[in-house]
Amino acid sequence: MAKVWKKLQRADGDFTGTIDGTAAGTVKTGAAAGSTAKVVTDAAFDSSNVLKVANANSALVNANTTAGDVGLGNVTNESKADMFASPTFTGTVAGVDKAAVGLANVANESPSTLKTTMSLNNVTNESKSTMFASPTFTGSISGVDKDDVGLSNVDNNSTATILGGTLTGAVSNTATVGGTAASTVASGAASGATAITAFDTSGSDPIIKIGNAPATLKNSEVDAAHVGLGNVTNESKSTMFASPTFSGTVAGVSATHVGLGNVTNESKSTMFASPTFTGTPAGISKSHVGLGSVVNQAVTVASGKIKLDGTAQTIDAETVGGDSKDTIKSAAVSTAETNIIGSAPGALNTLDELAAALNDDASFNSTITTSIATKAVKPVTISNPSTAPTEDVGVQGIYADELYVVQDV
Repeated sequence: MAKVWKKLQRADGDFTGTIDGTAAGTVKTGAAAGSTAKVVTDAAFDSSNVLKVANANSALVNANTTAGDVGLGNVTNESKADMFASPTFTGTVAGVDKAAVGLANVANESPSTLKTTMSLNNVTNESKSTMFASPTFTGSISGVDKDDVGLSNVDNNSTATILGGTLTGAVSNTATVGGTAASTVASGAASGATAITAFDTSGSDPIIKIGNAPATLKNSEVDAAHVGLGNVTNESKSTMFASPTFSGTVAGVSATHVGLGNVTNESKSTMFASPTFTGTPAGISKSHVGLGSVVNQAVTVASGKIKLDGTAQTIDAETVGGDSKDTIKSAAVSTAETNIIGSAPGALNTLDELAAALNDDASFNSTITTSIATKAVKPVTISNPSTAPTEDVGVQGIYADELYVVQDV
C-alpha cells in the first residue's frame, strides 16, 4: 500500500472518473446520443411506426430498384420484337435447319454430284471459242447432211466413178453430148478443169481446199447445235454458277451448298418464338427487358446488415432481425438509461430521487462545503499532488483551487 493524493470531484463541476466501471465521458456521450437518436427516430417514423419514404435510404426506395437488384443486371430493356429484329447471333444457334431458310427441297450435294444431277458430266469447263477452235471430232456426226454443206445435187461417188462414164454424141460446137450441146460440155469441161484446182491432190485422195469449201463445211461455222449442245450457253463454269437463277425444283442442293448447313427450315416468327440461346447474345441490354432504369448493384448481408455494393443500408421495414421498431427504440432507450444509471439503487435511479436526496438544494455544493468547512480540518496546501503525501490518510489538501484527499492505494 502507498499513500497518494486523490482529487475530490466537485458537485458543481464536470464529473470525471467512472460510473459503475464506465468512463463518465462515455456515459455522457451515450446519454446525448440516446436523446438525439430518440428525436431522429420519432421524426423518421409515422404514427403507425412505419419508416417514412423520405427518411429511407435511396437504395431502399422501390423507384430506385435496378435490374441488378433482381438478378437481371445484364438484361437490356428491349421488346421481343426489337430484340429479334435482324439480331446478331454468336455461338451455335440451335433449332434452325435448311427448311427454315427456304431450302427444304435442297439436298446436301457436292458440285461434282450436282453436275451429274444436271446431266453435265461430259461438259468440260471451256468457253465456246475454245471448244470450237480447231475441234477434233470422233465417231459419227449426226444431224449434218449434204444439204447443210450446199451439195444437195451431188451423189456420193468417187472421182473415178464420176470420170469413168461413157460420152455419146458428137463433140463439136453444134453437137450434143448426152443431149447437151457440145459447147456446153466443152464449157463444163473447162469448168471441170478449173474445179479440179479446188482440191488438193497431193495425197492418195483429193481433199477440197478450205478456201473452196462452203461455209457449212468450215469448222468455224459449226455451232453448239451441230454437236448436240444447242441449249448450252457460252459461259464458263464460274460465270454460270455466279448468282444463278434456278427454275422448277432444283434437286441435290442443300443448305450447306449455300453456306447455311447449320440453318433450320423455320420462319422468322417461329425461330424467334421462345428461342433457346447459347453463348452470349450480342446487342441485348437491360432496356430490352423493360429494366432500363435498374442499376447493376450487388446486394449482400453481413453482420445482420444489408449492404449495397458493400455499403450498409438503413432498412425500411416493420422489423429488423425479428424485432419491431418499437422494441428496438425501447432497447436503445433502455441501454442509454442503463449507461447513465448503472447499478444505482432503486431509490436513487431517477433525477427526482437524486434531487430529493439532496434536499432539492440547487446549491447543495455550497451548502455541504460550508457545512464541512465548519466541521472539518482545514485542508493543507499541496505543492505537488504527484508527490507522495506525508500526511495521514483522510487529510485533505488544496492544489490549484482543487480539493485532494490522502488515500492508501
